[in-house]
Amino acid sequence: MKNLSIYLSALFILLCMGAVKAQTTITYTSTNELGSSTYDPRVLTYYSVEELNDIKANDPEKFTTIVYYYTQSYLLQIVDCFECNPVDPSKFDISRYEGLRKKSTTVVYDNDKEGFKLILLPVNSLEYKLPFQVAKLPYTLD
Repeated sequence: MKNLSIYLSALFILLCMGAVKAQTTITYTSTNELGSSTYDPRVLTYYSVEELNDIKANDPEKFTTIVYYYTQSYLLQIVDCFECNPVDPSKFDISRYEGLRKKSTTVVYDNDKEGFKLILLPVNSLEYKLPFQVAKLPYTLD
């Protein structure tokens, strides 16, 4: 119930800011005419198509966790910026900001230089957790 409360709080913050979930509508398991799978470019930064196909076939829970981490474990709001290098949401790399994530508190990070606001959901409220998140290696107590 606490996780739901945290998630709803983060969602409320987003609604107040006019934010949208970070490109979670990108299809990561569609099939093209040649029959090969395509995956979200945010996931392909770290895994090849072959690796993802293998993980998906042999460990579906791990596959779901990986996709969730790179595409849904955060909320990204693109903001208007002048003289900045705007971030491409389809190439956003959440791992660059993972050190900011807290165990039980939502973190809001403004990056005017790249034109976005990042909302990191707390580890405790993540639907799927990677092993390093379970071990809480980089997380500070809050």
